[in-house]
Amino acid sequence: MANIFLLDIDGVLVQPGGYRTALHRTIAFFLEQLGLPAHFNLNEDEIGIFEANGITSEWDMIPLTFATIFESALTHHEIHLASLQQAMDWFRSTKPVNDRPAYTANIHEWLKSGSPGLPLADSLYNRFLENPSSNPFRKLAAQPFAVEVLSNTRDFSKNPFSRLFQNHVLGEKIFKQFYPGLPALTVESTLENYDKPNLPPELQSEIQKLFEKGQLRAVAMTLRPNQLKELALNGNSYRAGFSPEAEIALRLTGLEGIALAGYGTLLWACQHYPLAIDQILKPSEFHALTAIALAFNDLPEALQFCVNLYQGNPSEGQIQSSANLSRYLPNEPLHIHIFEDSPNGLRSVIRASEILKNAGWPVTPYLWGITTHPHKQKALQELGATVFSNTSDALISGLRLINS
Repeated sequence: MANIFLLDIDGVLVQPGGYRTALHRTIAFFLEQLGLPAHFNLNEDEIGIFEANGITSEWDMIPLTFATIFESALTHHEIHLASLQQAMDWFRSTKPVNDRPAYTANIHEWLKSGSPGLPLADSLYNRFLENPSSNPFRKLAAQPFAVEVLSNTRDFSKNPFSRLFQNHVLGEKIFKQFYPGLPALTVESTLENYDKPNLPPELQSEIQKLFEKGQLRAVAMTLRPNQLKELALNGNSYRAGFSPEAEIALRLTGLEGIALAGYGTLLWACQHYPLAIDQILKPSEFHALTAIALAFNDLPEALQFCVNLYQGNPSEGQIQSSANLSRYLPNEPLHIHIFEDSPNGLRSVIRASEILKNAGWPVTPYLWGITTHPHKQKALQELGATVFSNTSDALISGLRLINS
């Protein structure tokens, strides 16, 4: 059998102190611009609720947080605000919000308004244009500055919240290297200074030995951007996705040699096939299929394999045959272990496993959840995961199965 570990990065391989710090610093900066106190920042329980509901990207969390604040501020005011700067000036002078908003209260309403293929924040902005009166942010929808809050969240040249967050994540030097021409603050890289590895040295060593013996394949399956060397990026100079954030984490954990199915990997796929990035990221089966294929193939071959399967329809008998799959997979059963701290990765692997089974390939998925957050524990267990409070215990359990 072929054993594959699919490893999420944030919450699994590393304690994501870097992203958390960047998230809080970005929110704190804009809270200060609005004249609001520090306790209006997101807390860990709220972040956990976002993630348990599939909202895992800070590029969505931060705009949605400020959309909620502005919606609350505008509820009792009739005013026309042409720009975000004008809105912040008005907010600071008027002080229209006294009570801290319930940031997670309307998540289910937001999700119902989402559009396939678009980030949630951008989907909600598009709803403004279609029908402002039925939008979850009805007051904000009528404001011209809404475009600066909720749209273009993956374009750092256009969305100020995402740009500042990315500036903090990478630090001034790396940010200027990857996004030349954009304004940048002189700040440290929170990833380099606040991420902490979750793998003790002895566990890193055991995993490396299994790699060397060929008993284990491992792939990082992550929403983190990753760098693609020697591959054309087709002019995405300000687009989120191609900075070395996943690589920074893998260096911390001693696993820099493993394959990477990250945000940049899948964004590159969208340049070569008719795919939409937010439709192929986990929980999409495409993300897990990419990770599985990268355990045995280079990127162009892995993507060809995924597209062939992804565009097939099992109900219509269009899935590739197992004979064709043998070009890309070893001729033995696949034991796929997914290590995740939120439900989306599990869903991706469950769907990918079903597709491979329907194509006639023997696949056994193992679902390992890692979290101490009660909302996330419940969501992971409902999908059938065995849940641990730390990465070491989860990985040790997976390794025991391989060695048994």
